[in-house]
Amino acid sequence: VSWRAHQNDPVKETTIRAAAILVGLVMFGVGIGTLFLAELGVGPWDVLHDALAGLIDRQPGTVIIGLGLVLLVLVAALRQPIGPATVANVVIIGSTVNALMAVVEPPSLVAVRALLVVAAPILVAFGSMLYLGAGLGTGVRDGLMTALVDA
Repeated sequence: VSWRAHQNDPVKETTIRAAAILVGLVMFGVGIGTLFLAELGVGPWDVLHDALAGLIDRQPGTVIIGLGLVLLVLVAALRQPIGPATVANVVIIGSTVNALMAVVEPPSLVAVRALLVVAAPILVAFGSMLYLGAGLGTGVRDGLMTALVDA
């Protein structure tokens, strides 16, 4: 996404970047929620989220938010950059996962579930492209990984 077309209009540029963050993080959350709904497996972070959700009797999105807050503090302590997208990432993805799982029942047909597994990483990829492309911060899990590389 190019922001140069609006560099002389800071209000328009900020609005477009904020919209990219919001739409991107919602897409990301829908992608993660879609994997949970497919019930055919999730990514490594979401295995952790799902396990913790089962242990404390909470929705996976709630655990995504809670762990994200813990990681936000850790990333800040490790002096990694935190931007508006970093903070939004903590709240929006988990909230979207919870909202999706509250209104959509897991499909019973394996073919539909398989289609969800195919669609999920596409949603996550395009969502990532949008929110990271805004240039206003990474996710807290990304920040943790870059902190470990820098250590």
